[in-house]
Amino acid sequence: MNQIWILVTLKLKQPASGSLQTISWVSNPATDHEFYWAGGSSNAPTITNTLGAHDLFGFYTHDGGSTVYSFKLGQDLK
Repeated sequence: MNQIWILVTLKLKQPASGSLQTISWVSNPATDHEFYWAGGSSNAPTITNTLGAHDLFGFYTHDGGSTVYSFKLGQDLK
């Protein structure tokens, strides 16, 4: 049986001025794909709440996205 592995890196950038952005990570595996974070889904990070901040996240799946292992690679990068 062949498995397809997918790795994705996501960079989120807050605007230089104006309104800050937020993100909601999926946490209902009954209806969606679930993001698994270190320590459990309840430990999903928030993005940096600073104008101009960059946050970097990594994601890995081996089952077509049903299970997504999620990693905070860096926050408030400048």
